[in-house]
Amino acid sequence: WFRSPERQAFSHFTMPIYRDLPMAGLVTADFPLQGSASARELLAESKTKLILKQGLVYGEYLDPLIGGMPAPQKMSVTDEAPSMVRMLRAGVGNIFITTQEEANLYIAQTEPQQREIRLLKFTDVPAVDKRHIMCSHQVPQAVIDKLNIAIKAMPIAPPGAH
Repeated sequence: WFRSPERQAFSHFTMPIYRDLPMAGLVTADFPLQGSASARELLAESKTKLILKQGLVYGEYLDPLIGGMPAPQKMSVTDEAPSMVRMLRAGVGNIFITTQEEANLYIAQTEPQQREIRLLKFTDVPAVDKRHIMCSHQVPQAVIDKLNIAIKAMPIAPPGAH
């Protein structure tokens, strides 16, 4: 999980186990921007119709930008990402934010002749968000320490773990 102030209120986190590539947009094929764009400018654009996963943390850089968007331009859903891809294809919105790894997976799972979605990289989103194992405050610190030792001892350290 990503670490956030809200989650830290009820959870302990291990050391990082993975660093994602920067977040990106999964957009409709006819989306007017190609290749890459500034997330700051894109999320301020009135034509942006963002589909959001309810309760998901998008990172320290993106969360305030998303929070500043007018409510009619964003739709928060409880659906999982594959359903959000279907919403995108159906025209419910024209972008949703995900990791580059996941966006590439959704694109690869689509038949080439049906490619209605594509990746839009953000030029201003840093690759600093790290994933951690999130544990309840009921988990003793000794267990967290053991998890951290196991993470350090992994034969091949995950990208960005150390």
